[in-house]
Amino acid sequence: MDYFQSILFFLKKPTLSTYLTLRCCCLLLCFSSIAFSQKDSIGGSIHLQEVRVVDKGVDKFYTQSRFSLGTRLQVADSAVIAQIQNSSLSEYLLRNTSIFIKESGNGMLSSISLRGTSSSHTAVSWNGLNINPLTMGQVDFSQLPLFFFEKIAVHPGGESALYGNGSIGGSILLGSDAEYKKRWTGLVQESVGSYGYNFSGAKVQGGTNKWQMRTALMYTYCENDFDIQRASFSGTKKEKQQNAEYWNYGFLQDVAWKISTRNELTVNAWHTYYYREIQPSIQNNKDTASYDDITSRNTRVVATFKHRGSISWTSRMAYIDDYQLNQGDVIATSNYIAGADAEKSWKCFSFKGGASVQYIAPHVYSYDSGVTEWRENFYLLSRCQLSSRWDADVNLCQNFVSGIHVPFTPSAGTSYKLLRTECNELSVRGNCSRSFKVPTLNDRYWGGLDNRYLKPEDGVNTEMGLDYLFHAKKYTTQLNASVYYNRVKNWIMWMPRGNTWKPQNVDLVAAKGIEASLKQTLSMQKLTVNLTLNCAYTLTTVLEGFDDMTPFNNRQMPLLPKYTANGLLQVNYSRAYFTVNTCYVGERATSNVYDIMDAYVVTNLSAGYNFHIGKQILSLSAQLNNVFDQEYETVPFRAMPLQNWTSTLKWIF
Repeated sequence: MDYFQSILFFLKKPTLSTYLTLRCCCLLLCFSSIAFSQKDSIGGSIHLQEVRVVDKGVDKFYTQSRFSLGTRLQVADSAVIAQIQNSSLSEYLLRNTSIFIKESGNGMLSSISLRGTSSSHTAVSWNGLNINPLTMGQVDFSQLPLFFFEKIAVHPGGESALYGNGSIGGSILLGSDAEYKKRWTGLVQESVGSYGYNFSGAKVQGGTNKWQMRTALMYTYCENDFDIQRASFSGTKKEKQQNAEYWNYGFLQDVAWKISTRNELTVNAWHTYYYREIQPSIQNNKDTASYDDITSRNTRVVATFKHRGSISWTSRMAYIDDYQLNQGDVIATSNYIAGADAEKSWKCFSFKGGASVQYIAPHVYSYDSGVTEWRENFYLLSRCQLSSRWDADVNLCQNFVSGIHVPFTPSAGTSYKLLRTECNELSVRGNCSRSFKVPTLNDRYWGGLDNRYLKPEDGVNTEMGLDYLFHAKKYTTQLNASVYYNRVKNWIMWMPRGNTWKPQNVDLVAAKGIEASLKQTLSMQKLTVNLTLNCAYTLTTVLEGFDDMTPFNNRQMPLLPKYTANGLLQVNYSRAYFTVNTCYVGERATSNVYDIMDAYVVTNLSAGYNFHIGKQILSLSAQLNNVFDQEYETVPFRAMPLQNWTSTLKWIF
């Protein structure tokens, strides 16, 4: 028992010795595995399809998405991830999708807006486990390190039948998948950059044809003292950003055991610790009375047993501990989950059914004592291949939450191949789904109040899309376009009521828009050129609401741009690569509908070279961010850095 208590103390009370111990562990981890080094490498340039329509050939990690025809699954290119592994998921989404990310400063709170919905309308799952904090309901994407994930995908569309609570705008899928091969690979990475930035990471994975393990460790620090322009009575002055330092560490452990040809047991554990000062507004940069900081600790463990047979089934048990400390005030939840599902395929039909139960025990200073909650989920998914070109699905889901009536959430979709030749493929698709989000614990219990009058948010999403693929020997073009309309009843917003803020249901909000993406790849001997373009038009408006929302009737909701776009050009020649990335975000209104934030364009450059030393690789790379010194804000009065750089050294063995 003393051993486990010492581990918990180590995780909860990080010190300088913790940091040094982590770095030593990184080195020991790598040197202990060098004897097993192979030519295959972690972080190598493995190319996946950037965007593709879900079909039977989809990666087995995303099997749930096979039952969502008519939607579009965007799978991350692992070669792109490998180049920015020292970054967070928010940076990947900003640079490679049309999703809008609101950042309260460099390395600060990063919240998502997927298809014009709010930050709590996107469900984030890790190895099938929903990790949205139950207090706030929204994930901070700056606290999701790319270094830990092998699988990343974005699944837009309200599919609560598949992903459960909170997936009104869509879902983000994260995790890893075991490959039972007799080999060991490893990676050590060190990155340094502007404003005292430093990232250290190491990971190793390998095993046999019966078992596999993967261990990863990382540490990040940034002083974050970039230059800002602050207006005063005497004019604009340049000064250093104050109170914006952050640091974090984390480790991840995956273990997989193939018990037999039909049975497999996996255990995934993930722990992170974050400390950051809360970056003040530009005008309060020198006001020490406004300075604040926050500490977060997250522990997630999931054990999964899989049986493959005529009827394949899976059982899962999980534990999540989310802890946050601000000025001595604790906001924490303990979350216990158990579930099982079974799948059967027969001729042209596939069926999958499952159930889960969840017990939630919050420990929040602002709640009355004795608050707990039970949640149950039951679903049935079905898919049918009507012909060689036509597929359809129907999905049913019902959730139960203590003291709350949750709507029934069905969905149906279809996909049809209009054209299929040796080089061309053209498909049309459509989907209609119902989704929901239960009011968060903070919505209902913050301040010792009982706000159970709040109704669950209830969305109905309709989507149609067109997908075209041309592939020749050296050239590939992929074009995807979607148009969608999402009506959300009882949208929850926090509004000021005198000296306090309270949540309130907005009767009806509509989020509609168009998304398009184009990817072209040209391969010629040692040269590969990839060009990816994404753009979106999004309009989120209040159709019916209370008086305070009247100014936004038929106008874009606050802080959401109508237009977003980005482009990525990547050139690989032999062992070298060069990339150019440009992101555009359109105008946004603040809480004052007539106060408009300027549009902006940010351009980033990167280049790298891989030196092969026997069976090992030494990789050098550099990034130049915000090349043209664009001044911009994604949240009002929160400064973002101007031109800055990062350089990285990797040892792959």
